[in-house]
Amino acid sequence: MEIREIAAVQFAAEKKRALERDREVSVSRQFAAPPELVWQAITDPGQVHLWWGPDGFTTTTHEHELKVGGTWKHTMHGPDGTDYPNHIVFDEIVANRLLRFHHVASEGNEPVHHRSVFSMEPKEGGTLVNMSMSFSSNEFLRELIEKYGVLEGALQCIRRWGEHAMARQADRQGGFLMATPSDTEILVMRTFKAPPGLLFEACTRQEHLRNWWGGCEQLATKLCEADPVVGGKWRIVLSAPDGSEHGFHGEYLELESGVRCVQTFVYEQVEGAESLETAEFHPVEGGTRLLLTIRHRSKEARDAHLNSGMEGGMRQSHEALDRLLARLQSAGEA
Repeated sequence: MEIREIAAVQFAAEKKRALERDREVSVSRQFAAPPELVWQAITDPGQVHLWWGPDGFTTTTHEHELKVGGTWKHTMHGPDGTDYPNHIVFDEIVANRLLRFHHVASEGNEPVHHRSVFSMEPKEGGTLVNMSMSFSSNEFLRELIEKYGVLEGALQCIRRWGEHAMARQADRQGGFLMATPSDTEILVMRTFKAPPGLLFEACTRQEHLRNWWGGCEQLATKLCEADPVVGGKWRIVLSAPDGSEHGFHGEYLELESGVRCVQTFVYEQVEGAESLETAEFHPVEGGTRLLLTIRHRSKEARDAHLNSGMEGGMRQSHEALDRLLARLQSAGEA
């Protein structure tokens, strides 16, 4: 089975797990950030609007009072321009650990009323986060899933929450962070001093890739070919001092210049060593934050990748990419 099919099966299993409890949607992820940053992301009105909701949504807060009985009145703006007024009342607050609230029925609100519990459990290397939403009946929940995409929205919302909290943690660590948000994923964040468009080109054009990709001091680039169009192929071969070669190849599945690149990734020396990579380019003050999500076939495959020395090699590659970006900008290619 190809990695794209495996990723689809994994996502279907994730959705099934989210509906195991009666009348509930329950989703969990591991964030590589301490509980206090995770808590601030959900309770600080200056932060929550930056990530709240499914992909493509933005949020405007009208009123926010974090206390038992306090309210959070906000409007969620859908990517199609539709506005969704919301009125939430906080029921229980335990700093850095638990936030319990319910959705209030009021004029103008969408009929998606529910009770929610967001929990944060400290774990080695970060925080285990769970989002649970309970509804009046399974029939009502099914209706909301079909009409409003509540299930996919919850999965996207917890991912966006984690990305926001981990971005803050990455800033604390000099701009680099590596995490394992699920049993089959590796997430890497790195900030570069270059605009998104230039960073995207450096990550997809072969004349740039050969100058930084696999930038380990012990390896030399023997071959670098890339055809960055949907359906196009890429292949890179690195040679080691002992004469051994390490080949990598893949196919471009999605490309949006300066925004997003999805590709397959195959390490040719190990049978079955295939993953699905999604690179997102987020503009930030002074440059771009690269968010790379690597999805593997299994936990064993993910762990093998982690234990291969990937972090050290990736850090050296990123340092080589820093140098390339500086040269390109000095030459006026920004």
